[in-house]
Amino acid sequence: MNFNEMKKEFRKTKTWKEFTKELKEERKVDALTLQKLRKGSLTHHCDLRPEMYKDLNPFKFETLNMKSHDVVHFIYNYYRKDKTVLKRLETILEKMYLFSENNSQ
Repeated sequence: MNFNEMKKEFRKTKTWKEFTKELKEERKVDALTLQKLRKGSLTHHCDLRPEMYKDLNPFKFETLNMKSHDVVHFIYNYYRKDKTVLKRLETILEKMYLFSENNSQ
């Protein structure tokens, strides 16, 4: 069984379902946006090593809405190779804010 198949099977287990339900009930919000968790929210593994997938230490998880989860994975693909990607993202966001919110020309 490959890693993706193992993940799929593990997510069907009672252990996983109970763990993720309890974590969402406890945390209640998206860790990135601090918005209320929506239907279909995800329990995100922060430890991506295959051998640690079944380690249900709550410290190793974040609760995220679907779009936040997509953003986290998208940025992580660059961040793991180049940590300055976050500074560049912040620069872009600041520029957007400056021009859009402050009505600057």
